[in-house]
Amino acid sequence: PASAEPVEAPAEEAMPAEEAPAEAAPAAEPTAEAPADDQAALSAVVSAWKEGMVGKDIAKATSHFSEAYADDNGAKTEAIAFFQSAVDMGYLDDLKVDEANVKYEVTGDTAIVGPFGLSNAMLNATADLHLKKEEGGWKITTTEIAM
Repeated sequence: PASAEPVEAPAEEAMPAEEAPAEAAPAAEPTAEAPADDQAALSAVVSAWKEGMVGKDIAKATSHFSEAYADDNGAKTEAIAFFQSAVDMGYLDDLKVDEANVKYEVTGDTAIVGPFGLSNAMLNATADLHLKKEEGGWKITTTEIAM
């Protein structure tokens, strides 16, 4: 089995993505380097964050924040208050989250997922989620937002 020679796919099968354009970009998937259980767990955390942001449900968006979460707005409590104030001021109204350029970079017990495109009438930014595998699963440790 170790000496089996690789078989090359015929040219017409090698690039199936060129046959027909996809109607919508598929959701980003974790890289193959991450074990399958990490891939599923990371996807669940990212989905909760995205659904919470789009739905203006800050409790859901921040449900996977680490107790050690910190960003430019402060520690976890201050960051959650900042995100809630963004909702209250309309910054998340009709928010679109574009995952076309999102990559999952997993290195041991840390991961960076992004960049997510964030846009609406008041906002045009990108966001990267930084995560750490802690007791209880993957947790978001910071959110880097670039305007």
